[in-house]
Amino acid sequence: MGAMPEISTATASRDLKIWFDKGLLNKKGEKNQTKYFFIFP
Repeated sequence: MGAMPEISTATASRDLKIWFDKGLLNKKGEKNQTKYFFIFP
């Protein structure tokens, strides 16, 4: 977790899933190669 070393991987994964489910992120890739991109209006 280079950008935010103080949070756990579980927290980061949960937050990314919530944001993705709300339509705030796009993702590309699978498993540990997944990259997330914010969607800007």
